[in-house]
This record gives sequence, C-alpha cells and structure tokens, in this order.
Amino acid sequence: MRSSPLSIAYIVRDPLPPRRADVLTLFGAELPRHGVHAELVGQAGPDAADGPDGSDGTGSTGQPDRGSMQVVGRLGSRFAAVCSPFWDVLGLLRAWRRVRPGCVQVRDKIASAFMAWLAARLLGVPFVYWMSFPIVEGFEVRRDAIGKRGRGALWLAHALRAQASRLLLYR
Repeated sequence: MRSSPLSIAYIVRDPLPPRRADVLTLFGAELPRHGVHAELVGQAGPDAADGPDGSDGTGSTGQPDRGSMQVVGRLGSRFAAVCSPFWDVLGLLRAWRRVRPGCVQVRDKIASAFMAWLAARLLGVPFVYWMSFPIVEGFEVRRDAIGKRGRGALWLAHALRAQASRLLLYR
C-alpha cells in the first residue's frame, strides 16, 4: 500500500464510470492537479458493458497518480440496492489496499454511509457525508403520506427508515 500526501475515498451514488461533467472535472482533473489522490467507489451502471471502463479484472481502474475507481457490483435491480452497501465496503477495502485514504466521503447513500463511517473509525480517518438533497425530509414526507392511508407495516418500515436516517445524519 503506497501513501499519498492527500487522498480521499469517495463512495458515489452515480454509476461508474462517471459521466457527469462535474465529477469528471473534479476527480479526473482538478483534484489530481492539486496533488489529491481520489479513489471513486461505487457500482457499474445497469447498461455498462463488461470491460470497456479499463478494469484490470479486480474492479480497479485508472492511473496511480490520477486516482482510480473501485467498481464492485452493478446497479439496476432491487437486489443491487440491498447489496450496494456491502459492495461499497468491499470497494473501500480495495481502495485502501492501493492508497490509505486521508478521509472517507459518501454522497447520498445512507446505508453505505453507516458502514463507511464504521470503516473510517477503524482506519482512524475523518468521515464526511455529502447530502446533495434533503434525504431525511423526503423519507419523512413519504412516511406521512403513507400514514394518511393508515398505519400498518409499510408505514412502520418508512417511519423506522426516516428515524434511523435522522439519527445517523443529524446527530
């Protein structure tokens, strides 16, 4: 495992490889230009072909000095949604084997955030959660909408998700 003066392991919700201009610019050009090594961690998109992303067979892609991607799993099904937090931790471990992160950051993935927070604690590095939209409030609105039709198991599941998200993100 080599070290970098500044490095970040970034778990993203978007499919990998990234197509968004802001992600490509920030993680592909700007951070490396300033000496920051970035490891993007996430899942391949449902329509991604096997191999064209430059994968070396382990899910690791990229150039050592420009950062890389840890692609574990594929988005596109309910099964994938359940597995993605575990895939993200596996990707985080792969990233850690390449470069020990200076911090772990997660964007818009609450279950992955909890597991990454635990991993960051074990590594002794800072943890950052980037919430690009009000997830918790969205969960609460959904819970309330379901509650207007009656309080059953579905309402309880959404109430628990809203409360757990609030505790995790707004503690």
